[in-house]
Amino acid sequence: MNDFTIEKLNPSMLALWLDFFDTRAFADNPDWASCYCRCYHFDHSTGEWQQSTAEENRFCSSKMIEEKKMGGYIALKEGKIVGWCNVNDKKAYARLEQQEDDDFMLAITCFVIDPLYRQKGIAKSLLEKIIADARTEGYQSIEAEPPKNSDSPYHNYKGPLKMYKQKGFEEIKDLGDRVRLRLVL
Repeated sequence: MNDFTIEKLNPSMLALWLDFFDTRAFADNPDWASCYCRCYHFDHSTGEWQQSTAEENRFCSSKMIEEKKMGGYIALKEGKIVGWCNVNDKKAYARLEQQEDDDFMLAITCFVIDPLYRQKGIAKSLLEKIIADARTEGYQSIEAEPPKNSDSPYHNYKGPLKMYKQKGFEEIKDLGDRVRLRLVL
C-alpha cells in the first residue's frame, strides 16, 4: 500500500507547493529550479521564456495557482509534497500545438518527483488519479508527449512512455525524439 496521498492542487495548498519547488523539486537538477512549472504556459516563439527569472516564475506561478489557471495534482507524504504533475485543459498551455479537437481535452506537461521518492509509484498514482478525475469531470481525452527513450529522470519529466502505454494511451503523432499520445476516455 502507498504511504502517500494524491490530491488535486487548490489555492490553499500554495505554501506547500512553493516549499516543494523552493527546496526539493530540483534538488538534484538546479538548472531547472527556476521553472516553477511555468514553461508550458509560454509561447516560446516570443523569446520571453528565456529572459524569465526564477523570482518572476515563482510569482507568476503563484498567481496562476491562486487564480486557478495552473492545474495539477500533488502527492503528499507526512504533510509535504513529494510529487507533482502539471495537468490542465490543453488550451491553457501556449507552448503546445493547438488543434481543432482540443475541446474537453487535458494535457499533461510534466511530472516532478522529489529525488528521494523516485521509483516508488508516485507518477503512476498521479496518472491514475488524473485519468479517474478526467472521466468524472467529463473530459473526452488526455494527451501527453513523453520521450521515446530516456535513461535520465530529467528527460523523463513528461513521464515515461511505458507508464502511459500501460494505462492505454495510444500514439497519434511522431515528434522526433518524443511521441504524442492520447487516451480517449
